[in-house]
Parts: sequence; C-alpha cells; structure tokens
Amino acid sequence: MKKIIFIFLLTLVFILFFFLFVFGQSLKRGEEGRLAIYFQGEKVGYEEYRWSKQGENYLLEVEGQLTKPVALVIEHLQIVLDAALIPQKFELTGTISGVHQEIFSELQEGKVTNRIRVAGQEQILTHTIRRDTFLLPNPVFSPYLVLTKKFRCQLDSQSEPQEISIYVIPQVELKATIQAEANEPCGLVIQLGGTEVRLKTNPQGKLLSLSIPSQRLEVVPE
Repeated sequence: MKKIIFIFLLTLVFILFFFLFVFGQSLKRGEEGRLAIYFQGEKVGYEEYRWSKQGENYLLEVEGQLTKPVALVIEHLQIVLDAALIPQKFELTGTISGVHQEIFSELQEGKVTNRIRVAGQEQILTHTIRRDTFLLPNPVFSPYLVLTKKFRCQLDSQSEPQEISIYVIPQVELKATIQAEANEPCGLVIQLGGTEVRLKTNPQGKLLSLSIPSQRLEVVPE
C-alpha cells in the first residue's frame, strides 16, 4: 500500500514539473501570429505581431501593411507595458498615405509625451490621459491584443458595461465601454462613441477575431 502511495505521489510530482516546464517555455517563447485584414469583403492587408515577456514588462511588436481604407505600411511598431498592462512606451515607424512618419511616446503616471516626425519636421506634444488607458493607434489592429490579454474570458455578461479609456495615439483620448456578449464570456463588445468593435478571445487572451460591423471590417488569424 505504501509503495502504491509513493508511486502515486511520484507521478503527481512528475506531472507538476512537466506542466511547470511547458508553462515556462510558453512564457519564454511568448506568442506570435499573422492577422489578415478584410474591408468590405476584400482582403486589404495583414499584420504580424509578437507578444513577449521582457523582465517585469510585456512587449508587443507589429509589422504589416494596409491598402484600404487608408494606405499604411508599418515598418516597426512597439508597445511596452508594465506587469499590470499599463503602457509605458510606444514607437511607430512607417508611412501613412505615402508620407513617412515616426512617433516616439513615453507615458508615466497619466502624462504622455509624443515626439512626432513627419516629412522631416518634428514636433513634441504632451497630453494628460488616464493612467490605465489602452493605446490603439489608428488604423492598426494588433494592439487590441492588450484588451484580450487584460479581460480574456473573465467579464460577466450580466454586469453593467465597464468603462475604459482608449488613447488613439498620438491624437485623442476617448471614453469607451467593454462587456461580454450575452452567454459568450469570450466575446467582448466595445462601444466607442457610435462605433461597435467586437472581439473574440480565449482563456489565454489570444486575439481570435476582430470586427467592426458598421465598416464591414474583419480581422482574423491567417
């Protein structure tokens, strides 16, 4: 009997170490993917993203391009977030409607300083925003991953919509709400002014789909 208990405990220990190893490797590898973007039924672009843990921070990196409704080439986009998923730094290098742009932003305790270079001209803008705002540069979709990582499948569809702040960096901060779809905790609905954004996720916070029905825009993994 003691031998059976010993073997049972040994098996449990082995299983525990196995899952700890797999989980640790998953954190080390992070997550990466490629999103296809469809506008009015036509494929108009893609984004490739990488999500990783860097010390105490999280890092989201994005590259991609878009032809409609705006011509966009993302050479490099990076968002650094702390352990609570509060943004700390933002970088974007690319072209919008054929014009080369660079944006470098630092965020600290509700204050953001944006250094913007457009066509060789530089300006510095500062804003006061909510400390826990979400950065959603327009028209880039991978940063919605921060929302799915934050809320996952944990919202209660019976509760009142939760207020959130969205900073369309580097332009304007907007108030929004987020709630789970009825009977679908892994479906998130964002009301942003008169625009509804629908996200699908999973318990790990992976972005499975994004749609803006009023614009006939869909974003799905390739």
